[in-house]
Amino acid sequence: MVIGGTIFPHKRIHKATWISPGHTTENQIDHNYINKKFRRTIEGVKTRRGPDIGSDHHLVVANLKPKLKKNWTNSNTKVQYSLPPRY
Repeated sequence: MVIGGTIFPHKRIHKATWISPGHTTENQIDHNYINKKFRRTIEGVKTRRGPDIGSDHHLVVANLKPKLKKNWTNSNTKVQYSLPPRY
């Protein structure tokens, strides 16, 4: 598992995921975890301060861009043609 959100350069306001009740302390205590196989698909992690979720934590959003590969098959299938019956 890889922790997302700690390696991307952002403004201070986009990094803090928790703010103390007195608004004096900001911490980055919420993170995204992703499988090591897919760690290169993360483009960025930010916090969204707008949604009211009834908590002192902010919403953590990760942008992912999966890199898909074409699935090649090595099958030697014969092509069958649908021919009309002979008259």
